[in-house]
Amino acid sequence: MTGILVFLINKVFLIIKISITYGKCGNFKDCSSCADGYEGLIKCQWCAGDNSCHNSLQTDCKPINLITHSFDCPRPVPNGYDYSDDFGRNTVLPLIAATNNDGIDIKVCLQNNFKNITFIKQYTTKCDNDGDTCSSYLAVDNINKTIIAAFRGSKGFIQLLLEGEDFLFNELKTFTLTGGKVDKYFYNGFYGLWNSGMESDLHKLIVEYPYHQLLAVGHSLGGSMASMAAAYCVKKKYFTTETVKLVTFGEPRTGDIAFAEGHDSLVKYTYRIIHNHDLIPHLPPRVFDNLFDSPFHHRYEVWYENDMSKGKSFKICTRADDHACSNSVSNTAAADHTIYFNKNIANFAKNGCK
Repeated sequence: MTGILVFLINKVFLIIKISITYGKCGNFKDCSSCADGYEGLIKCQWCAGDNSCHNSLQTDCKPINLITHSFDCPRPVPNGYDYSDDFGRNTVLPLIAATNNDGIDIKVCLQNNFKNITFIKQYTTKCDNDGDTCSSYLAVDNINKTIIAAFRGSKGFIQLLLEGEDFLFNELKTFTLTGGKVDKYFYNGFYGLWNSGMESDLHKLIVEYPYHQLLAVGHSLGGSMASMAAAYCVKKKYFTTETVKLVTFGEPRTGDIAFAEGHDSLVKYTYRIIHNHDLIPHLPPRVFDNLFDSPFHHRYEVWYENDMSKGKSFKICTRADDHACSNSVSNTAAADHTIYFNKNIANFAKNGCK
């Protein structure tokens, strides 16, 4: 028995030696094939820096350019789904800021920024055992023929800590609509709101406005819930993929790579806006792409490597969880999470979003 074991071990090492010596990764000429490929037992990796495939044990590619999973390969933004700073700044910002208010104050925020948006209803549910709440609202824009589903971000330090506890222990729940798993806190928050009347009221609006599109928005925790809502609505055929837009601010890694892949197969207009060194998009940390349900971002990151004041530049990152964009930052800042488009979101909301 020992002789057989020794033979098998030697065989494995021979395969590895042959693979390294003669190499096959170099035969892959595109990112997707390379990132899913192997040399014997050795994983191949695509280097975005020189657009070539390397053996993972024999590469001098810079870490920010290494792609280890085909889903993370660059994909151009589909035609007709382009992001604009004007839309993020002048439409999405006030819609997201309004989620920080309650009742009539949501309506005030909307009225101060839009002549054409009707506030429908706010939804609030308990999010955890400490009594923290999650909140969202529905509104209708009849000029642009859009139903708006907006989700509030974390409210207060304690709620952020509780989310962080889930991040730390990577507590996940299966999200069947996309496949894969999402963070338990996001899952409970989303379904708590969805089942509190938000989904049934959305149905009524779809019947009343059958030709309207859906715009799902949210900040932080709200961004994760908005991403789940957008995918849910396409999968359930409430809207087609062509009539759904998702825009989030400072969204954490909502789920694992299977969730991210499923999400992107359903939602085409999908943008995660990140302010400079914002800490939250780095959580929960990405570890090994194919192991332990590793957290992974969906597309497309819009990175503002500045204060986001009017006229400042931004970068569209075509990888899903791009090491060359905000992932390249090591000195993250919690303060950048509270300010988007040069506005402190909470203070902007308190002042009626003006």
